[in-house]
Amino acid sequence: MTIIPCAPAEQTALLSFILPYEKLAVGFVSHILQGDSDFFLVIEDGRIYDAFSLSKGGQIFHCLPDAYSEKQGRLLTVLTDFFSPHKNIELFNIIGEEKGSELLQRAIHSATGRTTQHDQHYILLEETPPSNNPSAEKTIVPQNSNSFSEPLTLVCCTPTMIDALLPLQIAYEKEEIQWEDSPIDPKLTRLTLLHALRTQQIFSLAKNGVLIAKGGTNAIGKKYAQLGGIYTIPSERGKGYAEKIIRHLTENLAAQRKKIVLFVKPENVPALRLYEKCGFKQIGRFEIAYY
Repeated sequence: MTIIPCAPAEQTALLSFILPYEKLAVGFVSHILQGDSDFFLVIEDGRIYDAFSLSKGGQIFHCLPDAYSEKQGRLLTVLTDFFSPHKNIELFNIIGEEKGSELLQRAIHSATGRTTQHDQHYILLEETPPSNNPSAEKTIVPQNSNSFSEPLTLVCCTPTMIDALLPLQIAYEKEEIQWEDSPIDPKLTRLTLLHALRTQQIFSLAKNGVLIAKGGTNAIGKKYAQLGGIYTIPSERGKGYAEKIIRHLTENLAAQRKKIVLFVKPENVPALRLYEKCGFKQIGRFEIAYY
């Protein structure tokens, strides 16, 4: 078992390897399609068994099925050997299925002595078909359908809306992402949101012309899309507005033949109940570990 860089000509093989696991690694697939990271293959006897990416900013996505196999110990060894020459490598976070994220943290700690500042664990959910037939497809609706009555207006967000959306995004990050030692950087949030507005599908809900809720995709793969950033201002909660956005997103993505996943904090019981109401079922565990 060894780790090798993935040459551009091998990215098709990398994508073919990951697609059976795509629901657990939508962000990874999205980065492969965009080609904006370095990719690495864990191979043995000429076959890909595991893979991960490493961006210039130190963000790691992964697909490590052997974190669950009898090869876990060997995988830990080769990952440790990979990071050992790079003790000063820039690291920002590790994103992916929980056990793989934990294995990478162990390898990095063994190789460099570095530990994470914050580990956030999530429940990973997938939208299920509306019937008991696993092969049943959702009813397809027009992409621009809008059944919301005034004074509510559904808005398809564009980069020109950055100033109007930024307060909602900052509030979302303070509530869902920020931890004690991680102050929000509005400039970085603005840049990240602007990139999302250019590359993702984001919708907001306006009430009497004021934005009160938002949500969208945060990763789009081949067969799956991942939802994220779903937020309603506190004064408007409990009125079904987040559900309206989620249902519009799922209908919109179904029209594009995309299956849907998302992750949520296990302690966020209201959100879990909402997602279950919208047809999502737990399929695994997810983790984002920050350095």
